[in-house]
Amino acid sequence: MPAKESNTDEAILQFPCEIGVKIFIQNDLAFEAIVRAVVDSFSDKGCELKAWSTRDSKAGNYLAVTALVNVIDREAIDALYQALVDHEHVVMVI
Repeated sequence: MPAKESNTDEAILQFPCEIGVKIFIQNDLAFEAIVRAVVDSFSDKGCELKAWSTRDSKAGNYLAVTALVNVIDREAIDALYQALVDHEHVVMVI
């Protein structure tokens, strides 16, 4: 009987790879700079920022940030994701 295929992220993603992280914050330039500093702080921890783009929400209350990061392993992206989720200025991360 053949081995059952794993459907985990490790089976789907092959590290190192580039991953787009979508970060939603209130539309404030100071908050954007703070969140960018959080992402930048992970460059020596396996998540190097490659691109940063922003888009205002329709009403202008929120800012959607896409951070394209080069990730070396699952632990690195998990740590970045958790740091962003835990941050007081971040509304949501996907």
